[in-house]
Amino acid sequence: MHQLLELQGSQTVRTAPELQRALLAALDAGADVALDISDIAELDLSFVQTVCSARHHAVLGGKTLRLARPAPGPVAALLTRAGFLTDITPDDLDFWFHGVLAQ
Repeated sequence: MHQLLELQGSQTVRTAPELQRALLAALDAGADVALDISDIAELDLSFVQTVCSARHHAVLGGKTLRLARPAPGPVAALLTRAGFLTDITPDDLDFWFHGVLAQ
């Protein structure tokens, strides 16, 4: 079973608990989950932490969590500022950018 979660608007510390519940519910229901994050208008590091935690949860449960499209500019900028792109692993490159880091 596959499920698409479309995120939009603000994805910050205020919305992180709601995002975590939605991600874990979809994964625990047996779904492989794709996130569409193309319409996120505002985000902070709690978004990245929540997604990274859900990725780990998915792996432990034999599920897949992926992005429907490569990370858009604001997400890439946050990952850069936070140092996530320094020595990025192949798995993280595949997850966030579908294998191609835009220059």
